[in-house]
Amino acid sequence: MSGPGLPPSLAPVPTPGVRGKVVSVVFGSALLGVLAVGATCVLAAWMSLNRQLQEVYPAVIRASGEGVLEHLDRSIRAIGDVAADRTFLDGVAEAADRSDRSTPDTTLLNQLSGVLLRAKVFSSLVALDEKGQVLAGVGPGAEFRTLLDALAPRGALDSNLTDLMDTAQLRKRLSGVLLPSVQMLQMGDLPSLPLASASLHDDRGRPIGSVHAFVSRAGLGERLRAEVLGANATVLLVSEAGRTVASAGPSRHSPLHKLPEALLRENYDTGPERRMNNGAWSLTAAHALGEYGFTIVIEQPVLSAYAPALMAAVGFGVMGVLAMALMTYSAARLGQGLVRPINLLYHGLRSAARDELVDQNLPLRGAVGEIESLLIAFNAMADRLRARTHETATHSRALQDQNQAFQQHHENLQKLSITDELTQLHNHRFFQDHLGREIKRLGRTGETLALLLVDIDFFKKLNDTYGHAAGDEFLRQIARIMREMVRDTDLLARYGGEEFAIVATETTMEGAMILAEKIRMSIAEASFIVDDTMRPRKATVSIGVAQFNGSRTDLFNSADAALYRAKDGGRNCVIAANDDEAQDHPELGGADPAS
Repeated sequence: MSGPGLPPSLAPVPTPGVRGKVVSVVFGSALLGVLAVGATCVLAAWMSLNRQLQEVYPAVIRASGEGVLEHLDRSIRAIGDVAADRTFLDGVAEAADRSDRSTPDTTLLNQLSGVLLRAKVFSSLVALDEKGQVLAGVGPGAEFRTLLDALAPRGALDSNLTDLMDTAQLRKRLSGVLLPSVQMLQMGDLPSLPLASASLHDDRGRPIGSVHAFVSRAGLGERLRAEVLGANATVLLVSEAGRTVASAGPSRHSPLHKLPEALLRENYDTGPERRMNNGAWSLTAAHALGEYGFTIVIEQPVLSAYAPALMAAVGFGVMGVLAMALMTYSAARLGQGLVRPINLLYHGLRSAARDELVDQNLPLRGAVGEIESLLIAFNAMADRLRARTHETATHSRALQDQNQAFQQHHENLQKLSITDELTQLHNHRFFQDHLGREIKRLGRTGETLALLLVDIDFFKKLNDTYGHAAGDEFLRQIARIMREMVRDTDLLARYGGEEFAIVATETTMEGAMILAEKIRMSIAEASFIVDDTMRPRKATVSIGVAQFNGSRTDLFNSADAALYRAKDGGRNCVIAANDDEAQDHPELGGADPAS
């Protein structure tokens, strides 16, 4: 019978009966031994792992519950500190006394933003007057936007009775809070979130409103100890309604998914139980905290939980296969001498059919008569095939060398197309492409970005005084100074002529102003050798700074306008696109604009 994929002339050589029997007996004995030992070891590992899981799951639930309660207590203390802040209370009182509330009070918004940054336990914050109407709010997220929408004023002609009643009840519920506390807020189909609330009073003890903050879902998730159970385990914090509040690990539920009520009613304090979850078996454990109505739920795929036992089984299987292979090989060697010459010729022909010829010819030892003649003829054929293979490989290497040289040339051309030849900085074209990519990335990450436009002061005068060659040298040396000042993640490019541009990623306006001032001072303090006289020359730059606020066009216009103000203000200075920002940092102003 022919082997798979081979012509009849290359059919496997029949194995002698003696060798076949020896191999069969050795293989069967090894297989029985490996199965017996492997089954015993795997069963022991499985039982040991079960005992560990019965201990680990309750411990993870306890640690996660303590972490969540501690985080919520911290949230209550934080909202209490906000309610006791006299500056914040004054801001709320002023906002409540405003006659025009069509736009939020800027001062109160800034105060709320500062609280959100300092507290680090809240994802959003909103201040209400004593009637429950919104004074100001800050923060991202669909829950926060829905809360503001639910509290928004509604005209009787525009809303149905149910909407008006819901708004009134929500305002009454939120404005009626007394002591700092945490309550669960469920709005529509959105996930449940804990809301830290506190009442606000003026210096005479009169109520002026309330402040409310959504507790950070990420902060709660960090308190859940899923990492103890491994990469595929999930620990969920679930509300009374069965909605996921926070999770740690690769959760297979969306925040809107409702867990079964039967799961939330049961407490597996002694260990996990197997349940069918999304069409797959999982180990599940749950425990009610008894406070705030939360339940800690653990879900872990059965295969992941019992992975150590499965790995032990695989390990024993591999070891068994290796042991059986070794024994089988030893048994096969016993009968090898009987058919060795024929097997050598067979394997040589099979390798030739698959283009797998080895460098050495088949040995003639032990071959006589016609078999020896066949081996000699095969070796001669193999020599010719190897020679042709070597010739083909030589041509292939030559083609690869040519392709590599072409690729290197292409890369050099590509580099030249995005590099300014004089300063060796990126050119205007690369700058525009890079800025476009960064702005698209900001849309996904929400990071900050600043743009610095740098212009050499009186560059035409420098060219006229010292010559164009000296002007080129000024450009090169100033570019080198700025290259040393910016980070590897920032982009420094020659925008055109004597103007440079810096795209500073993950940089606020304050950080961009500090960077701009460092660049301005370094250039102003440097001495430039630009001609054969070897006399040190001086040069200064003016810098306009702007921060990206959603519009690429506004970013350019703001930075360019700031640069023109720096030029008009006396040069050798740094000007921010935002006047308020520039006033916050008077020490970054460089030279006096009046000088």
